[in-house]
Amino acid sequence: MRPSTFNRTLRIFYQLLIILGLTTHVALGQVVRPMAQDQAAPEAPTSRFGMPLEGWVIARYTVLADGTTSDVRVIEKMPASLSAGTVEDAIKSWRFAPATSDGVPIAWYNNAAAILFNPPTPPAQQSDAPPPAQGTQGQSGRRPAISTGRSLDAGSRGGSPTEPGQPRPAFVAGYREVEDLLSAGELEDALERSDELVNREASRVSEISVGLVQNTRAHVAAGDLHEAYAAITRVTNPDLPVLDPTTELPVALQYRNTIELRLGNMVAALETYRRRQAAGPVPESDVMASNAEAIEESLQSTDIAIGVQGKILDAAWSHTPMRRTFAIGDVEGELRALRFECDRRTGELEFSDQSEYTLPENFGDCLVTLEGRRGAEFTFYEFE
Repeated sequence: MRPSTFNRTLRIFYQLLIILGLTTHVALGQVVRPMAQDQAAPEAPTSRFGMPLEGWVIARYTVLADGTTSDVRVIEKMPASLSAGTVEDAIKSWRFAPATSDGVPIAWYNNAAAILFNPPTPPAQQSDAPPPAQGTQGQSGRRPAISTGRSLDAGSRGGSPTEPGQPRPAFVAGYREVEDLLSAGELEDALERSDELVNREASRVSEISVGLVQNTRAHVAAGDLHEAYAAITRVTNPDLPVLDPTTELPVALQYRNTIELRLGNMVAALETYRRRQAAGPVPESDVMASNAEAIEESLQSTDIAIGVQGKILDAAWSHTPMRRTFAIGDVEGELRALRFECDRRTGELEFSDQSEYTLPENFGDCLVTLEGRRGAEFTFYEFE
């Protein structure tokens, strides 16, 4: 049963089509995605002393009908002080065989690139595995050759924390300080110190990744699931291999799965469970396995709405819906605008919590973004 405040109407649907300059008879032809032809890797940013810096940058962009890129914008960078200039310049130079619809070139709007800047692997630790292939994600560099898990003792990590790629002693001390605060139940101080550690002091990929996992645990302990989810999704981004795939990633994915379930993001929870399965066997008795089975059953029912809890942490909140019709309800705070960035269409609508929105199938996969005042909370309802 849908919330009574959501009166289904075609008005919003027609408004959507008018905004995009479309007509209702637009049909989905034979569509081919853009294919990368030239994706030069960006140069690693450097310090004022010329030393390569570590971290990652995530950007979004459009591939135009002539195969060039436009609307390049950075949506995340870790650490925050990392310069993203070389990434933006590189993506602007990329060239593609453009997307086509029935053989006619078209623009493709829903593109993302995840660029990882890692230290070179020491010769004694290098493996025969090739570096990550460059594709539409635009990844570059190797994953760390060291563990980035919760234990920061040099002896258990197989090397000194002063080695390339290892967390520095100052970071290790800060990490242990947060652990002591969490153990003592001093959650406010633990959160403040953890945020400071991740956002201001972490400067190596190993430090950022271990700091984000710890930051997730601190926010969960404090009951702030939205901040916890923001941290764990950064460090478990499938396009950024920053956690050990056999020891650290399974644990982090379990954190992520638990938070997604508590926020009502069932589709994402199911995807996370499948990633967890790929990382190693999951016992049938495991709570993740039983939850996944229940989720699959519920998603097959068209009578059950998906209700994802959202919160504006900075200026916007983004979500990839599974279903084409959605509405926003239970709003506490101010929401101002709704933007959508689909494969073949992009646009913006004035926000209304009294209407439903439908994204036509021929738009392709979509990212929906809500803009509003920091702290605004709401539920994103998806309908069949």
